[in-house]
Amino acid sequence: MRIMKRLLLSNPISEFAKHILTRIVFCAAIISCSFQSLQSQDRAIRIKAPEVVRVGERVQVTYTINDKANEIVFSGQTPSCLKLIGKPMQTLRRMKSTSNVKDSMVFETTYTYNMMAINEGECKIPSVTITTQGDVDVLSNSISLSVLPKYGKEVTDKLISDGYCATLTFSATEVYPKEPIIAELRVFSTSVLESLTHLELPAFNDFLVWQLSSREVKVDKERIGDVEFLSALIGKMVLIPLRPGNLNVEKSVLSLTVSTPLEKISKNPFDTFFDPAPIETIMLQTDPRVIHVKDFPPNIPPGFSNTVGRSLTVMNFLNRPEFARNEPFAIEVEVIGNANLKFLSPPELKLPPQIELIDIEIYDHSKVDKDGVHGSKGFSYIVKAKTSGPFEIPGTAFSFFNLETEEYQTVSSDPISLYVFEGDPDVCASKFSSQVQSEDKRREVNSAQMFVLDVSGSMLAKDFSPNRQSAVFASLMKCLEQSVSDIGIVVFSEIPYLLHPVSMDKETVIDSLKNFTFKYLGHGSSSGMAIIMAVDELVKSNAKNKSIVLVTDGKSNSGSIRENLAVEVARHFDIPVNIIGVGSDAENAPYTIKTAFGEQETEIAIGINDQELSHLALSSNGEYFRVTNSDELVEAIDYLSTQRSKKSVGSFKPVYTKSDLQSILELMNQEVAKKTRQEISYGQR
Repeated sequence: MRIMKRLLLSNPISEFAKHILTRIVFCAAIISCSFQSLQSQDRAIRIKAPEVVRVGERVQVTYTINDKANEIVFSGQTPSCLKLIGKPMQTLRRMKSTSNVKDSMVFETTYTYNMMAINEGECKIPSVTITTQGDVDVLSNSISLSVLPKYGKEVTDKLISDGYCATLTFSATEVYPKEPIIAELRVFSTSVLESLTHLELPAFNDFLVWQLSSREVKVDKERIGDVEFLSALIGKMVLIPLRPGNLNVEKSVLSLTVSTPLEKISKNPFDTFFDPAPIETIMLQTDPRVIHVKDFPPNIPPGFSNTVGRSLTVMNFLNRPEFARNEPFAIEVEVIGNANLKFLSPPELKLPPQIELIDIEIYDHSKVDKDGVHGSKGFSYIVKAKTSGPFEIPGTAFSFFNLETEEYQTVSSDPISLYVFEGDPDVCASKFSSQVQSEDKRREVNSAQMFVLDVSGSMLAKDFSPNRQSAVFASLMKCLEQSVSDIGIVVFSEIPYLLHPVSMDKETVIDSLKNFTFKYLGHGSSSGMAIIMAVDELVKSNAKNKSIVLVTDGKSNSGSIRENLAVEVARHFDIPVNIIGVGSDAENAPYTIKTAFGEQETEIAIGINDQELSHLALSSNGEYFRVTNSDELVEAIDYLSTQRSKKSVGSFKPVYTKSDLQSILELMNQEVAKKTRQEISYGQR
């Protein structure tokens, strides 16, 4: 336009020409303004924020614009009820758009603000202006949210009426499958809390559970109006719902000892010394809750990774660009972001027909903490090229469910190029044979069986001779000599332990039973974790028929993985779980305890629930046997260990994948490592 103006001023042209040029300049200005207006209109800011929070809770507000952006600015001050925590985090997301005939790339920029709710009341967060890389300013709407008191009215009412209260709260009660939920168990008391003597958490049957809090209970003194009280965080955990539907969370039961009411605490320490307050035991329980898990929307896209989250990026890379023909090399794929990566299966890698996939290795660097699940997960695709020449590996793409937009989203990486040259065939073949074992060379196995043996303290009861545990070990060693299956052994108490992996060598399996000595397996019974360990061993086997035999004298009462979840996972891997319940017909069984005065004889109750164990076995198409003496025990083990084949558990759509199993195994391994360290530290005291 400046050039046109100079032409009008400098060149002697007709009035008609000047009129025409003036109209052109005017139209150009209109078009320019209109273009900038259209640019702004094409871009929109999407806001995600909670509607209601409580004092002390973290508030996360995200602003997403459908373009690359340079900066974000608030149009006013943040409200006094919220406090900003640091600067906003900016993420750029690249996606493939198929709105046109030809695919194209589109971009989204997200700014995430972390805030803390510090005062109750109605808060109005001012609008923001986001400047795109094209210097276009886009204005958002303002948003409002309510900040409620730190604790609800039910807590205040119970403190006033009873003086005590327990709550189990959730960060969300309406979620999608595998969306993390933060759960907190708290106790409130108007008297001094002395100790926690008993804690029974809900079964969480339809969830995976990660414990976050430490062994030490954190106690804070707080006040609501005129009521002064103590707040104790008993437990904090991350729950991962595994299926859609209304999932029931049963009540938690706690037993605590308390002493002096806070209002009667004397400032004179000698008063407490000479006149201590009596210790009182109280029982508390939380209200049952329901978590509504919504099903995913229909029209699931191909390549859906069964992963949910808020942001994901994927990258492909090679450690070098050239390789010899028949030389094994790795194509690395890494997925990074705020999502439940533990359930992410290996994305499909589209290889040219001249490149052969040999194996896939998985490494998981995601972590679970108070912010949910985030980090990275990598997949190493071991491949080899059968011919020489240049190749291009297309970008890796997969779909996940975006919790912010509540839509499926596909992310992809850039393609990678490589060159394969003619190498020494003997050297390459040697490398291949030393690094990878071909599937067709593996030994064909008809059946594999894992025995899962309870070695908790109650298995030393003497209603079997000399006790239950010895009778089980002796019966199993006797029957294994006739078994036609490959055999593995898992023993468990509070902690599961792989005594022997699946093997065709029966002598070494029997030797492992003969040489079994006490290990740091804790106190209690965690048959759920032991079954999962057995499932993992059987999944590695190439046997045509696989089964588990659980030998126990009671119900699982420990571990984050419950029996019914473990059995359901086994069922979805086509692995029946057979159960043998061990215990006499009497109400009690003789038992020897060690005291400071030597061994003393006593009795323990026989706690087998035949109906529950039978239901567990049948739910995986297994069988249940109740044995009351050593002869029946031998018959049951002999019957199960000599079965030639097992029928399939039925036709159904699988819910669990190997990636799901790896997630459950990681949870189990973390708990085993934690409890093992605790047992060792106790033993050293």
